[in-house]
Amino acid sequence: MKMKVKKWIISLTLSFFVLATGSIVSLWESHLSSIARILVFSEEVLMVVFILLLCQADFPIIGLGFSLIGIGTALRLLSHPISFLGSVLVLAGLVVVILYAKSLLNKLKERAYLDHLTKLYTRTFFFEEWLPKEINRQEREENGRIAFIFIDLDNLKGINDRFSHQTGDEALKILAKAIKENIRLTDAAVRYGGDEFLIALPGESIDTAKKVIRRIRNSVRKKKFKASISITAGIAEWKVGEDVVKAIKEADRKMYEFKRKKKC
Repeated sequence: MKMKVKKWIISLTLSFFVLATGSIVSLWESHLSSIARILVFSEEVLMVVFILLLCQADFPIIGLGFSLIGIGTALRLLSHPISFLGSVLVLAGLVVVILYAKSLLNKLKERAYLDHLTKLYTRTFFFEEWLPKEINRQEREENGRIAFIFIDLDNLKGINDRFSHQTGDEALKILAKAIKENIRLTDAAVRYGGDEFLIALPGESIDTAKKVIRRIRNSVRKKKFKASISITAGIAEWKVGEDVVKAIKEADRKMYEFKRKKKC
């Protein structure tokens, strides 16, 4: 009895470790034979891993893996002559589950690149993933360039103080939605921090960026909201061979310059 309880504790611990870190994927790839020996002869581990994954699973995909594991386990328990076939089915089901787990981990990784409030890109994703790839792509173009727009939501603190922080969050989401509605799928919209947003328009000029700002302003004005929402924007253009960080800082500088003029 104590041995069975101990096995379940070990199985449950391993299962949570697998789900939390995804380490089973790399272990499976680098130590195939060892993992196979461990998992084929531990139905408890397989079942707990499956149950945990099932909570977030696509049923057709994970259901296939479970069916193979279940049938294989049953065959292993029936009689010795067909236990080998059972082991093969268990392994096949395990492969399906592992591949799904790997896909799930990739989805979770993608979610980490989106700002939880606005659903726009985070700065980390933009600077580490999107921007380097886009620069490489623009360098292959004849007139490679990117137009950058820095946008600030005016008076967010005033909205928070007068209404509530929840109202301020709603204002940020309204602006984020207006941004997404007025850019292309190939463009990037970033929650840069607090009330600031950055837009990157690959292959576009300052003139195009100005049109995008006008469309965003019009979209925001049309939204029915209890607080008045307005924005301040700055624009800069980067061309191949120039310092892209300087271009982004220039757009930021112009935005603050316009913001100071508004207050005068």
